[in-house]
Amino acid sequence: MNQRKQEFNDLQHTLQVLKIVDGKTSKSQAFLAMWLIQTSNLTFDLNLNQEKDLSSNNFIAIVRCLMHFLDDDVDVYWIAKKFYDNLLKMKNEIPKLIDYTYYLLEKEDPEYYKLLTSNQLLDSVLLAKWFNCCFAGIFHDNCIIKIWDKICGGSYKILSYLAVYSLVLLKVRIWKMTDPVSITQCIRNITEETADTIVTKTIDMWQNYSSTKEK
Repeated sequence: MNQRKQEFNDLQHTLQVLKIVDGKTSKSQAFLAMWLIQTSNLTFDLNLNQEKDLSSNNFIAIVRCLMHFLDDDVDVYWIAKKFYDNLLKMKNEIPKLIDYTYYLLEKEDPEYYKLLTSNQLLDSVLLAKWFNCCFAGIFHDNCIIKIWDKICGGSYKILSYLAVYSLVLLKVRIWKMTDPVSITQCIRNITEETADTIVTKTIDMWQNYSSTKEK
């Protein structure tokens, strides 16, 4: 723990020496810059206020989510780093998760699946965005952490179940939507109670499919 705290302090000092951060830099942006240093991806033309890279945005979303649960900045940074580094290793599995999501949704509700795919409301780009950030910044923070707990155990496939159950439970709202962005916004706007219901049902669905597969 002391070593991690020292590394954390050293990284913060480096940011100050390089003048990458200032009084207007948010904590999540500073943590992003620290992560970029550690992964050898920091460029000297970096502008944290204009950073549009998808990986950067995903990392920031994860940091902001963890900040709701952890008071210690050192813990927030190191957990976010380890979690996101593991997600990057999973990147090659994203196409399989997308295909599995289509499979599950078609099995659960063929008509709904046909509507979403034929109208290009549920394309691979949308699903990849959800999976690459593990729904951070999209799903309610107090509820998504339960899904992350399963992911930390190596169960990445649960993301497909979360996507499917979210779509199914919000079917009445999503049915008349005309673009993928609206679907993401719909999920983002649900109440904590609804999000908790979705997560509980997602875990049940995931466990049921897993146990059936083992038989």
